[in-house]
Amino acid sequence: MNSLAPRSFLVASILAVSCAVAFAADPKPKARVLVDFTRQAVDMDGGQPKPIKSYDYSFEAWNDKLVFIDGKGVLIPALPGRGGMGQDNRLPIRADATSCVIEYAVGARNESESFTVSMVDSDGTEVSWFIGLKDKPRGVPVASTLDLATPDKEDKPGKKPGFDKTKTKTWQIKGNWQEPKLELVLIKLSARGS
Repeated sequence: MNSLAPRSFLVASILAVSCAVAFAADPKPKARVLVDFTRQAVDMDGGQPKPIKSYDYSFEAWNDKLVFIDGKGVLIPALPGRGGMGQDNRLPIRADATSCVIEYAVGARNESESFTVSMVDSDGTEVSWFIGLKDKPRGVPVASTLDLATPDKEDKPGKKPGFDKTKTKTWQIKGNWQEPKLELVLIKLSARGS
């Protein structure tokens, strides 16, 4: 009789139970990446490489001054808070999403106390979240949660009351419109479901 058979069965059983527990024990909802600032595609239009950015435009003091760092994100290089960047493109936020998460790293030269994440739905309702930076460590990735049900501010209400997250047509990341310089590396914007 083979004495290894019972041991093999026991090891296989423990392994199967361990794997099942590991998969079932993840209570945190999975994040769905909406904007990945760490990647930038290249379009070879007419043989000339043209970067395809993770945003469509930058404006005011940030106009044409943002820097893509491959694999790291988009750097806002110690610019005045009177500027921003964004994209006029539908964000694929699902109906079951309860929050968005913005991942970023605060730069060593940052003087600003905050920045803003804004979204506009197809009806024109604009919502904003103000992200405080006073207590954030420098040079390491951190994340801030944007509760989709309770933005910090709602502007320009559309014809239908409230913000429809499933019809987000524009997103922007902006300074706080103060002079102290903002230095951040933007990493990802994700949505989390219930």
